[in-house]
Amino acid sequence: WSRGVSLLTLHLTVLFGASSIATMIGFKQPALAACAHGPGCLASLLDALQQLAAAASWTGVLAVTLRTPESRSASSLLAAGLTLC
Repeated sequence: WSRGVSLLTLHLTVLFGASSIATMIGFKQPALAACAHGPGCLASLLDALQQLAAAASWTGVLAVTLRTPESRSASSLLAAGLTLC
């Protein structure tokens, strides 16, 4: 009997998304600087936008999961708070 995706998996996925965004910002710094001169840089930032969308989606899944009665323990909410900070 499956209970779905575990909370630990969701926490790790959200942390992975945040670290991917941080790494992407570091690597895309020249492209981000080019954006100050016009929208021509958007093509080189599509992968960064995809990472941002994925991280936002998984954060939403975590938030929805924490609203279920099975996941509303104090330890789960504390772990989510630490994950999102």
